[in-house]
Amino acid sequence: MFEFKPIVRNIQIEAMVTGIDVVRTKDFFFMGEMHDFWEIVFIENGRAVATADDRFYKLNSGKVLFHKPMEFHRIWSDRDSEPHLMVITFKASGEGMKYFENACFDLNLSEREKFCQIVSYFIKAIDYYENGNKEHYPIVSNIAAVMLENFLLSLTEKIDYSRSKLSYNENLYCNIVNVMKKNCEKNLSLQEISELCEMSASNIKRIFSLYSDVGPVKFYQ
Repeated sequence: MFEFKPIVRNIQIEAMVTGIDVVRTKDFFFMGEMHDFWEIVFIENGRAVATADDRFYKLNSGKVLFHKPMEFHRIWSDRDSEPHLMVITFKASGEGMKYFENACFDLNLSEREKFCQIVSYFIKAIDYYENGNKEHYPIVSNIAAVMLENFLLSLTEKIDYSRSKLSYNENLYCNIVNVMKKNCEKNLSLQEISELCEMSASNIKRIFSLYSDVGPVKFYQ
């Protein structure tokens, strides 16, 4: 008698939402968003800076960053760079997806090519869907889902670079944001925030001028 061996599907792609392949300008700054599905941001070329809740990332060519559902995230061009961004958003389930919470990886050449191909299939499938092409959408979307599942499974053996060392100023920025988050319901003044951070108000303003498009008071509000 043959015995059937059950296959545990640790990662399942359930739906695609968006697919983006774009080169941003030097002054690009995305104010941020939060949604109930996954997002993957890949830097094909150039440099960008991103935040995810209270975490801070400096992203250069080859880096891929994961945003889990309901995580507030922002991204902007790093200084004078014009980053080439590839982004896909999707709904996924399975225990394997926990591995990608707060994750950031450095892709090798082969992995970069695979992810670029996945993005192209996402864009193609979404275009078919939005234009009512019922003949090609099921096949292309299925290919995109299978490719993404395989890609994610292959990444589970890679080293996560999300805890890479930050500079002194980057750590200060993260600490200030953490203090603001922990006291977001108290309506503190800048002076009170400064005291909690054990920094001067002028220094907090200087740090925010480096990493945010708004001042500390507006950010806190």
